[in-house]
Amino acid sequence: MNAAVPPLLIITGPTASGKSALALVLAQELGLGVAGADSRQVYAGLGVATAAPSVEDMAQVPHRLVGHVPMAEDYTAGRFVRECRALLELERPDPAPRPWLLCGGSGFYLRALMDPVSPALRADPRLRRELRERHAAMDGQALREELLKWDPAAAWIAPADRAKLERYLEISVATGQPATRAMVELALPRPVRPLLVALDPSLPWLEERIQRRSRAMLEEGMVEEISAALQAGLSPTCNALRSVGVEEVVALLEGRLDREACAALLSLHTRQLAKRQLTWQRGLARREAVLELPAHLDLGSLADRVLDAWRVFLKEGR
Repeated sequence: MNAAVPPLLIITGPTASGKSALALVLAQELGLGVAGADSRQVYAGLGVATAAPSVEDMAQVPHRLVGHVPMAEDYTAGRFVRECRALLELERPDPAPRPWLLCGGSGFYLRALMDPVSPALRADPRLRRELRERHAAMDGQALREELLKWDPAAAWIAPADRAKLERYLEISVATGQPATRAMVELALPRPVRPLLVALDPSLPWLEERIQRRSRAMLEEGMVEEISAALQAGLSPTCNALRSVGVEEVVALLEGRLDREACAALLSLHTRQLAKRQLTWQRGLARREAVLELPAHLDLGSLADRVLDAWRVFLKEGR
């Protein structure tokens, strides 16, 4: 890795693993702001539904790339990269650390920032619209099967992750080759030297946290946020509302689920999301150096270990 490339501290982990709390402590210790890397937390008006940093958290340290996009807009990995690069001032020629750390669980966004690709892979709104119209009647499993005809190596993408299925299919069609191959062959030099920190929870510990958080979200404003979005005319299928929990809350609002059943389904689907994120995280750790930390440790211990690693990272220029 070129030492002239600026270092960047990145905190990731599955949903509900505590990465936002850790990022807040680290930002305070290092005098940094927190830049989000979450494909759902970018939307304004869905703070509870997406478990975004609280108003209190954002009052303690600056946060960016959180709650800044109207729900009616689509948000893509390409737009995230452009906004993140501008925030990090990556066009600056000096290798000094930037005044931000990155925190989020959207692996596709993190990969898009760390490993930029040729303009040939940029989103094409016309092609995206055509493919969505063509595949609108397909469920997730059928869409996945269509993608695997192009890209068998994308078998790790779950049928429920429609956004990723659509994006990989779009890349495959646009380049005429499997998306997984295209993203490697058309990659450009890394713009940052990342210290990747991943919280690694045990499943029983994480499942208990997810269950508690799911119930709390329903009690603390998630239902009201989604109801307001629907009353404003947004379709449940728009990008902002293609999030875990929306379908369940819509069923609650329509009387097809009671609150107990809604909480149970929200917890179940959040656990499934967490397992997909952990699968991506395991793959990341196989490809490059990742500081994996037990998520159940107290915040102080976690922060101390990250701070020690960050100081060594900066000193050695790795």
